[in-house]
Amino acid sequence: MMNDDVFSYGTNIHKRPEFLMKLSTVFPELKKMEDEWAKRSKSYKVNFYATINQIHRFNFDLNETQEELTDEEIMHIKRWMVRHAIDRSCNNLLSEVF
Repeated sequence: MMNDDVFSYGTNIHKRPEFLMKLSTVFPELKKMEDEWAKRSKSYKVNFYATINQIHRFNFDLNETQEELTDEEIMHIKRWMVRHAIDRSCNNLLSEVF
């Protein structure tokens, strides 16, 4: 899941943490706190680089109990990354779920 423009994500996560939105949905009296947070906070976008081994395995539906990635798993991840990079370069984001 990825969205290059965090300000258009849809749940205003750039204004306050998403868990506050969920809490204020369940407990409407917390809406004031959510609004206050949004008024006082400043958002940041963080870009980072990660190697394949630093990405959590559940992102790629891999075996979480084994310590090292197999060659097959590494190839699976590389294919997934290349496939999604090509989709994004062609502006084909229809396969992404938000």
